[in-house]
Amino acid sequence: MFTKSSHWSYEREWRIFQYKKGAGVYTVPARSLVQVILGAEVDPKNAAMVRQWVSDAPNKISITSALLSPVKFKVEIEGAWRGDA
Repeated sequence: MFTKSSHWSYEREWRIFQYKKGAGVYTVPARSLVQVILGAEVDPKNAAMVRQWVSDAPNKISITSALLSPVKFKVEIEGAWRGDA
């Protein structure tokens, strides 16, 4: 959870941990979120809920989906990065 292979460094991912407070759900400033990538096996109900949250956000947030590659052991991201969209 705290480490990530350098093979994935191109993702420029940020992970937030509240280790002093423990497990739970925490609020972050809405404008801090710029992109959501839905997991390759996300439940459709959860995907719909996330899409609604994104549409209600005060700022524009890119939303894409991860897809399992049919030919390689890898995950591909659908669509392009649209951080300024």
